[in-house]
Parts: sequence; structure tokens; C-alpha cells
Amino acid sequence: MKTKFLVTTIIYFIMLTVLPLRSNTIYSNDFENASDPLVEWSPVKVDVTPGTIQHPSDRFLGIFGESEATSLTLNGLPIWTEEVRITFDLYAVRSWDGISWWAGPDIWEINVEGGDVLLRSTFSNCGGTGFDQSYLGSYPGDTYPMRTGANETDTLGYPEEYAGDAVYKLSFQFPYSDNSTLVLNFLGSLVRTSYPVPDEGWGIDNIQVEAIPEPATLLLLGLGSLLFRRQRSEDRRQRN
Repeated sequence: MKTKFLVTTIIYFIMLTVLPLRSNTIYSNDFENASDPLVEWSPVKVDVTPGTIQHPSDRFLGIFGESEATSLTLNGLPIWTEEVRITFDLYAVRSWDGISWWAGPDIWEINVEGGDVLLRSTFSNCGGTGFDQSYLGSYPGDTYPMRTGANETDTLGYPEEYAGDAVYKLSFQFPYSDNSTLVLNFLGSLVRTSYPVPDEGWGIDNIQVEAIPEPATLLLLGLGSLLFRRQRSEDRRQRN
């Protein structure tokens, strides 16, 4: 009986401590809360899109300009974190010129401080010869037509005479086991041209960061669940 009690106690402990590991969102933000100080971000800018029927006006982090950057700092990741997944919308606003040799290149990057570059690529909102972009791939090296991979085009409401806008839904998953702090850097390196309004800009919206446990932890979860069900079944048989 003592052995069974001990086994049951261990199983309960496994379930209570490991069950939350299936999914753990450590940060999310759609930037619609005007009272949110956004202390995780530095520097902070917030703007509102003009909006269209397809994409009503919304708040987002930005607009950041030609050589601006912002960083997201998250402290106290779960101790079991082995990987991190980040998803967000990138707003590419106005006259991004892609890999153009005379008006670009217009480069955007996201990297893990002290770690990997998750994406370094160019984007283009301008048509015509010489205005291809690197995304879906990386810069330098890859070439695709303008707005390849965009989930929305000209839906944010920025004037089309200044090349409009595009929305890219980006997702990255990478190894990360430093549980103290995670810093993600977002930066643009854009070449300003002669438009009479602020030229290329970018922003972030609908961001979510998830901590992912190592496979051995998920296996432990499955084992704990199986043992728990078997123990409950045996207890019912004994009571009957």
C-alpha cells in the first residue's frame, strides 16, 4: 500500500509540474492596449494604421525608420526551456526597394542577442526591373519577385502612390537554454530615397513568444499520464 501511495504521489507530481509544458506562451501582444507601457521593448514607438475594409485600423509597434531598431527583452524563462518559437506580423510600409542597386538594398533583420540571426532579408513594395527582393530567402544571395510570401498587400491603408504596404506573417523556432534572459533584436537598414514623405518604414504586430521543452520532458509527460491512468484503473478495481 505504501508503495502504491508513493507511486501515486510521484505521478501526481509529474502531472502537476510537467503538464503545463505542453504549451507555454511567455509573451504576447497585439499592441491594442493604449495603457500598456511596453516595458519589455526598447525603444518604444506606437502608431495606428490608416486601415482599410480588408484590414481595419489597428495599433502596432512602429513605425521605425531607415536605420532604427527595437529590442524585446524577456526575463525568467521556464527552467525547462530548450527551444523558443516566435511568431509575429511584419509591416513593410511604403517604398521598400528590395535588392535594387541604386535605391536599396532595403534590409530587415531579426536576431537573438548573443546567438543566431533568424532572418536577414530584403523586401520590396516597388514593381519593375531591378526591384526584386530576397525574401522568402536571405540577403545576399536569394532573389524573388516583389512581395513574394506576403500575406496581405495594400491592406493597411498607406497611399499606393508611395508604394503602399505589405504584411508578412513570420515564424521562427530556435534552440535556447539560457533561462535568465532572452533578447530579440529587430532592425532595419533601409536606403532613403527622395519621397516628400517619410520613406520606408516597418512595424511589428500580433507577436507571440513560446517556450518549448526538450523532447525528453514531453516523453516524461506521456509516461506520467500513462502511469496515472493505470494507477487509477487499478484503484477502481480494488475498490470494487
